[in-house]
Amino acid sequence: MTAKQRLIEEIEKASDSLVEEVLNYLLNIKEKNNLNSTKKNDSQSMEEQLQMMANDPQIQTEIALITEEFKVTEMDGLS
Repeated sequence: MTAKQRLIEEIEKASDSLVEEVLNYLLNIKEKNNLNSTKKNDSQSMEEQLQMMANDPQIQTEIALITEEFKVTEMDGLS
C-alpha cells in the first residue's frame, strides 16, 4: 500500500475537524514548496539574463566606452 493510499484510508476514518486540519496543513506545505520553487526559478532566470547581457556585443561595447571614460578618473589617485 502506498503512502497516498494509507493517507486516504486514514482520512476516511478521521473526523471532519481533523480532516480540515490535515487539509490546511497540506495546503500550507504545498504553498511553501511553490514559493521556494518560484524563488529558485527566478534566480536561475536572473543568472541566464545576466549571462545573455554579458555576451551581448552592444553591452560589451558600452562597457568598453565607460571603462575608457573613467580611466582618467582612476589615474587621479583618489579611487
